[in-house]
Amino acid sequence: MPYTGKGIYERENRVFMEILTFIPEQQLYMGIFIDVTKQERQEKAFIKMQEETLSMAQRVIDKQMRVAHEIAGLLGETTAETKVTLTKLQKVVRNREEDI
Repeated sequence: MPYTGKGIYERENRVFMEILTFIPEQQLYMGIFIDVTKQERQEKAFIKMQEETLSMAQRVIDKQMRVAHEIAGLLGETTAETKVTLTKLQKVVRNREEDI
């Protein structure tokens, strides 16, 4: 049964697929080696780009949440101020109507 795997030739910084099989009649091993260095580098670059994109998306989500929280706080403050002002205005108008 042939062996199939991945190998690394560190001196040349190469990655290759290897298929090795034994030929019993001749007591030899035969090997086929396919250079997959370019594909490996592309895959690593793609994974890195995915990780960076996910990180950027998380930063955007975090910023959106902070901004939404700030807006909600400001909206709550102005709503409370508006309620106080309109309540005072109602009292003034009622008191004026009672004086008439």
